[in-house]
Amino acid sequence: MASLVEEAAPVTMSAVAQRAGLSRQVLHNHYDSIEPLAAQVLVRRMLEGAGQEAPPEPEAALQAIVDAVRRDGLAPFLAFIQRDRDVFLALRELAHGQTTALLARVFSELVSGHPDIDESAAADREAALFAAGGMTTLVDAWLHVPAPPDAAAQAALLERYAHAVFTARR
Repeated sequence: MASLVEEAAPVTMSAVAQRAGLSRQVLHNHYDSIEPLAAQVLVRRMLEGAGQEAPPEPEAALQAIVDAVRRDGLAPFLAFIQRDRDVFLALRELAHGQTTALLARVFSELVSGHPDIDESAAADREAALFAAGGMTTLVDAWLHVPAPPDAAAQAALLERYAHAVFTARR
């Protein structure tokens, strides 16, 4: 799938199966449609961009992204997305809402680990969800700007945004 996207070739289940040397049925045994496959390819690509091998289970791979961002910060994560922007946007288009949910999950996990958050307080959980949604929207807008700021500047903006949400909730 990734090579088809990089080549700007039509991406269908049949094309992916053919490129992978599989029958379409074998591919459909693992994926109902192109959307979950695109989401998994996107997660694997982000992990590889972070210099990590992707675990085979989708949930473990998603957690590995969260762990990498917690460990290394947002800037390297965003730098990879920015470098891989065309492929990221193409996979995002194929995965539809799953990519937005994936980013929101990464940001939600990060935000919920913020030292100012009390996970037992409903207002804090709501603030974390609100911040994650806003951060996801900001990343989407950043990817569509013709000359976006660099990843470090975008990461700083997201961190300021999250901090402002937590400050405002009090």
